[in-house]
Amino acid sequence: MILATLQANHKAGASLAAKALKLARQRSFQITAAIVLLAALVINAPGLLSLGYLAYYSARVAVLEDAPAWSAADTLLVVAPHPDDEVVACAGSILQALKAGARVHIVWVTSGDGFEWDEILLSHTPDPGHVRMLELGQRRMEESQRAVAILGVPAENLHFLGYPDGDLSRLLEQRGDNPLTSRHTRVSAVPYDQAVTPGNAYTAQNLESDFNKVLDEVAPTVVLAPSTHDAHPDHRATAHLVELLLARGGKLSALRSWIVHGGLEWPTPKGWHSKLPLEPPPRGKSLIWQKVDLDDQAVKLKSQALRAYKSQLKALDRFLAAFVRRNELLSPGTEP
Repeated sequence: MILATLQANHKAGASLAAKALKLARQRSFQITAAIVLLAALVINAPGLLSLGYLAYYSARVAVLEDAPAWSAADTLLVVAPHPDDEVVACAGSILQALKAGARVHIVWVTSGDGFEWDEILLSHTPDPGHVRMLELGQRRMEESQRAVAILGVPAENLHFLGYPDGDLSRLLEQRGDNPLTSRHTRVSAVPYDQAVTPGNAYTAQNLESDFNKVLDEVAPTVVLAPSTHDAHPDHRATAHLVELLLARGGKLSALRSWIVHGGLEWPTPKGWHSKLPLEPPPRGKSLIWQKVDLDDQAVKLKSQALRAYKSQLKALDRFLAAFVRRNELLSPGTEP
């Protein structure tokens, strides 16, 4: 009798423990689901939730100085690590410079041939291979030409360098004459016919030489380039390259910087929110920021130019769309 009672009590206790564990798991799942849902609402801000961002961001952006106005005497050079960066960060500046009568040139350091996840989505294969990556680079260059044509930049003012996407830091750190081989395309020299110097070996010296060719040809009065605070390694490498070469030429004062990869989930909300302003990024909190205001027509043209990057929207739609706002941001000079 006693043994039976003990066994019954044990079974009851085990049953209660199992029920308690099941309840705890259910509650944990519910809490996790609630957190995920809340995060999704905060990140994407559908409907009326975007009004909260409007109130918060408007006050923070309104106090920023306006970026200097353009004149017909200016020559602008936009430096893009990858095709799409020039539209994402600088479409408003490009439009305003052209409207003022300034000359506008764009130079792309890479052709975006290292974005494997993008090619996986486009080609529906888990292993695109180096030939497809080269084709992606060609496609992205063609998309960039269509995109900036929408903004009004003449085709003769476009400069492709064709250096390896995803490998710029390694390239600039690698000294000597031995060329770097791209991890993604398996080539060790510029593979694109429309590049500044087709067939140029992937060395730091050649990259600097090609970039200097563009600087000498364009003779910019203003250079818009990525900031060293950007989270993307290619962007930081490009920033260091631009600062180095401008400093050598005594033209560092011409530099104004921008950030695309500015911190966790920046910019929020994701998606198309063209009525909202763009606030300074967390990674650039130590920088001075100026705003470039976009009117309705500029927002429309920027949106159209961005949509020309069909390959990129396949993978990064909501991230890229988050930059189509009422303003863009530039940081004058360099941080001490």
